[in-house]
Amino acid sequence: MKRALTIGLLLFASTAARSGAATVQEMISKALALHDAKRYEEAIALYREALVLEPTNETAAYELVFSLFAGGRLEECAASAERALKWGKRYRAELFSQQASCFDDLGKVDEALRVCGIGLEEFPRDSNLALNCALARLRRRDLPAARELLKVSLAGRPLHASSHFYLAYAFAEDGYQVPALLAALRYLSLEPLGQRAKQAAATARYLLDAGVTRTSPTNIEIALDTEAPKDEGDFTVEATMLAVVSAAGLDEKAAKLPESRRVADQISSFLSFLSERSGEGAAKSFAGETYVPFLVSIERAKLSEAFGYFAFGALELDGAGEWTTAHRDESTKLRLFLEEHDRRSNP
Repeated sequence: MKRALTIGLLLFASTAARSGAATVQEMISKALALHDAKRYEEAIALYREALVLEPTNETAAYELVFSLFAGGRLEECAASAERALKWGKRYRAELFSQQASCFDDLGKVDEALRVCGIGLEEFPRDSNLALNCALARLRRRDLPAARELLKVSLAGRPLHASSHFYLAYAFAEDGYQVPALLAALRYLSLEPLGQRAKQAAATARYLLDAGVTRTSPTNIEIALDTEAPKDEGDFTVEATMLAVVSAAGLDEKAAKLPESRRVADQISSFLSFLSERSGEGAAKSFAGETYVPFLVSIERAKLSEAFGYFAFGALELDGAGEWTTAHRDESTKLRLFLEEHDRRSNP
């Protein structure tokens, strides 16, 4: 009788354990749906209930951190990530990344960088961790370190628009005119509309004309930056070409054209030059090897003009809408070309 009772208790415990596991999984699934619906507080409560039932459930622990961040509960987010990192093995890179973001958004940059140091030591090639640590470096104005981390981010996901956006910013802020323009154009090929696209297009627009000034109706001055940094590749020739093209766009005849046409002409001329120079002394660097082949492929597909209008669409320049309406076939060819290129580029 005692043996039968013992067996019965063991079977009951086994059934209860299986039932509890199922319940925890159901709770996690429901919490995920709540998070996706932006009902973060409800998701947080469910994850915490799940962790009471199963304290070492790594999925619940990580998703709790993610929902705390999304819900703006940053102090709790950082603390929860710290606890999970003490025992978790499955989501460590993600937890380091999320914790760094929590500290960064709290303005605790030192803490964010401390977490980044530990996390990158363990996961030096993790793209998302590299991006979040790059953002902390940007907040500190440590532009060289930010650039290197953004390159790590892009190495694992070459189509990540945000990484191209921030890399363009980091290049521009540190005086890398041509690399910044190249990165901005690549970003705009991926995300041509929206507020960030407007910022990137405005930056690219400025870089196209950097150092070129009309001083009178008949005089245009060109001031090249002879001390521009070259550790990202020597783009002196490309910068000179940009200045020449910009100056040509300021002559009396060009000045009468719609602004969108002038920009498209600049882009077409620049891409044509890149194509001619490709393989004949083009800068050997991340920017030269990552961005130049992409832009050259657009020129060789005879889509440079369409790309000029496409990339600066967020600025709504004069004449852009009329050109797009009149050249729908070219716009469609460019869109299909970019989709195919990105499909082949995605690892």
